Amino acid sequence: MFVRACASSFFTVIGIVAISLFHAASASAAPLELTHSTSEADGETVITVPGSEGSDWQFQWFIDGVAQTSTPVSHTGQLVIYLDKVSPGRTFKVDVYKNAVATSSEPLNLGNTTDTSSAGGSSGSDLGKGDEPSPSGSDSSPAPQDDTTSDPEEPVTGAPISSGSALINLSTRAYITPGDTLIAGLIIAGTEPKPVLIRAIGPTLKNYGVSDALENPTLTLYKGSDILKQNDDWGSSGSSAVSQASQVVQCFPLANGGRDAALYVVLPPGAYTAHLNSGGAGSGTALMEFYDVNPSAAATSRLSNISTLGTVGSGDHVMIVGFIVEGDRPKTILVRALGPALASYGVTGFMADPKITVFSGDSAIASNDNWTEPSTGENAVAAVTAQINAVPLPSAGLDSALCLTLAPGAYTAVVTAGATGKSDGRALVEVYEVP
Repeated sequence: MFVRACASSFFTVIGIVAISLFHAASASAAPLELTHSTSEADGETVITVPGSEGSDWQFQWFIDGVAQTSTPVSHTGQLVIYLDKVSPGRTFKVDVYKNAVATSSEPLNLGNTTDTSSAGGSSGSDLGKGDEPSPSGSDSSPAPQDDTTSDPEEPVTGAPISSGSALINLSTRAYITPGDTLIAGLIIAGTEPKPVLIRAIGPTLKNYGVSDALENPTLTLYKGSDILKQNDDWGSSGSSAVSQASQVVQCFPLANGGRDAALYVVLPPGAYTAHLNSGGAGSGTALMEFYDVNPSAAATSRLSNISTLGTVGSGDHVMIVGFIVEGDRPKTILVRALGPALASYGVTGFMADPKITVFSGDSAIASNDNWTEPSTGENAVAAVTAQINAVPLPSAGLDSALCLTLAPGAYTAVVTAGATGKSDGRALVEVYEVP
């Protein structure tokens, strides 16, 4: 199961962005109807597209006119979006692509409706019905959210790993523009659910010397094409769990009432993606973080892989991936930076020649420009890639990779331009645990 999961992380990340687009479709069909419900218990809002059960479409959600994904996302099943407590007056819309024809919903402004229902029910909007049939009956109840992603009723607790070693923290720093999305794929390996803290940090970075920090990052968590959770400002909902989890993992605090985004979730084993967007507030540097809140349970569930797709620039706008190995013994890690290899998956604007350098503190401990260079152990990289069933790299490509056995501690992998000097472009950076 672990081997298959490692391979799927690449396709999970790439599949979100490298899909066929239908923006040049013919005239749109009649608008879709949106229905919504709001849980009185936790303030969570659920917006549903009736009649979408069993569908095989692509879709793109918009909140206040801002696209929540950089491109339409492939979808199978009922179209549902789950959001934390929504501020009054926010407007929602979805574009659906079916057989190369775009169908847009009319905007749903939750500030214009006062109907709320308990969890599991729904209240219809006043929008006219579109070309999609509603389910039988007048009530279109949205699919219930998996309660493994809900804020816990019990206090958030965790403990360090007592034996062995594990990845306990994975993070990516990158520069985000209004049309860009930082997409991080996360694999949870094992047999039991894993408590995870996810943070999309912008404004708080200014406290640590980042002058061009992103003003208002938004965070969306996906399982396949389904939106599990979304957060704009971390204090709007679930802030107690986020605060407790932050104390457990001892990460730096977020400003109370700030515009950073964060989620505390308990996730079953599998592949997930988290999207960080600019929230319509311009460009800036942002940090995406995943924390294992309870590393002591590494024997039954652990963070095994992160794959981040983002834009690499130069100077302060290079991509930086951080990871922490915790435990009492070394851990073997495969780190890769893919640029040209992305062309096979339809990604345009990829980085022509990525170079990856791994640091321990301020000291560079390993570096690679082209993974086939004899001096960087290409045979070991190829063997480990096959062992974990990761996607093979082109034999004559300019992608980079390193296989390292690292003592417990904190490390960073920095992606810069290789020997060709061509820096700007999209790159996929991967950190794999090697069993």
